[in-house]
Amino acid sequence: MKLNRKNLPYIAQQQVAVPQYNAPTNKPAIVHIGVGGFHRAHMARYCDQLLNNNAETEWHICGVGVMPQDKVLQEKLLGQDCLYSLMELSATPRVSVIGAISDFILAPENPESVVAKLSEPTTKIVSLTITEGGYPYNRATQTLMRNNPDVAHDLAHPTQPKTAFGYILYGLMQRMQKGLNGFTVLSCDNLPHNGDIARAVLLAFARHQSEALAEWIQDNVTFPNSMVDRITPVTTPEHVTQLASQLDIEDSCPVVCEPFSMWVMEDNFCAGRPNWEAVGVTFTDNVIPFESMKLSLLNATHTAMAYLGIMGGFTYTYAVIENSAFRTFLQQFMDEDVTPILASVPGVDLTAYKAQLLERFGNRHCADPISRLCFDGSGKIPQFLVPSIDAMLREKMDLNRVALIVASWSYYLKTRSLEHIADPRAEELWHLAQQPDFFHRIIEKTDIFGNQLGKSPAFKTSYLYWLDSLEHNSIEAILDKVNLG
Repeated sequence: MKLNRKNLPYIAQQQVAVPQYNAPTNKPAIVHIGVGGFHRAHMARYCDQLLNNNAETEWHICGVGVMPQDKVLQEKLLGQDCLYSLMELSATPRVSVIGAISDFILAPENPESVVAKLSEPTTKIVSLTITEGGYPYNRATQTLMRNNPDVAHDLAHPTQPKTAFGYILYGLMQRMQKGLNGFTVLSCDNLPHNGDIARAVLLAFARHQSEALAEWIQDNVTFPNSMVDRITPVTTPEHVTQLASQLDIEDSCPVVCEPFSMWVMEDNFCAGRPNWEAVGVTFTDNVIPFESMKLSLLNATHTAMAYLGIMGGFTYTYAVIENSAFRTFLQQFMDEDVTPILASVPGVDLTAYKAQLLERFGNRHCADPISRLCFDGSGKIPQFLVPSIDAMLREKMDLNRVALIVASWSYYLKTRSLEHIADPRAEELWHLAQQPDFFHRIIEKTDIFGNQLGKSPAFKTSYLYWLDSLEHNSIEAILDKVNLG
């Protein structure tokens, strides 16, 4: 049975939750850039729950794709009335049909429509899931990455944007010229202080055009920090087949995720917001303790298992967790390296949170591929791992585990062919990896490792030791050694 609005009554008979609201006819108050699996499992899910409560019906979503490859998803979603199935995988799986996305515009094919949507008076929130690499900002120097080709293009051609921030800026320029209010820019990406970074990037773009535009944005646009948490593996053909065979649903673009979901954000919305707290969102004056907890524990632990896991021959995270040496390594990393430098988190028991993380990683039904965790190490390591290492250096803590994690990424780059390096900077990193002094040069790259790590003799000594171990020993033997201290 093809997934579309007409067939929802029949799909509901398969014990599948379906939207309890009609297709929205009013203009959406949310424009979301980056309609990937995570957005559809997370923010769109919360909006769907709110719409099911028959409240505040303006809070549906117009999706925007800024990459040419987004056309495939656009065609699939538009071909089924923008509906899709959300499969929450566990021992007792749950399937829901989500209807919160009401339209999808492909920016490379229709840039005028994107700008028009951004400059609509009814647009109140512009949200982002564009991955860590979508924020062209050097945290070490606190400057815009102007050498990025797309950034350079948008700075030179502000009315012909290519990047998400280029489009947002052009939309805000239109609003300023029309005498309209601004909107909230809501980052839903895994970045420390993601709202602050989004603000810094957009203001850097704006100041290149005019100081007046930058001042208007400062006065009329807000950038709440947020913490998002839900493991969302890549959907496989097997998931599509499972929907068809078990529930008789023909869905060309389902999303799979774990049952757990969490969203914490600052209540800083200049144009209004949905009543998201009614569907489980936490609002706070200070999101930093929550984001530090999540990035330093969940995301950093993903990185800790990624490259060592690939080299150890593991395919899924659950297999890593079921390996006693690996589980001990990850537990010690969280307990002995990260927890001592974390601030307390209001209302959260860190011991219970860490135990829950290992349980989530070990969810066999979700089957999160290790290969997914390897993607974009150059973007993830600076955000998830380096802040902890810097703190550990200041506190003169043992560096063996974190040095091994960094060494595993360096060794991955050195021993992989270009086509097998999963990173937006793959070509640059691969060419660097061909140099005889690569292992020294990579940790001196301040745009990845900051200004401290590459200058630390203690870190370098441990890092080089584990690189030699990776060359001559099995992953299991290495883990046994590091676990014994």
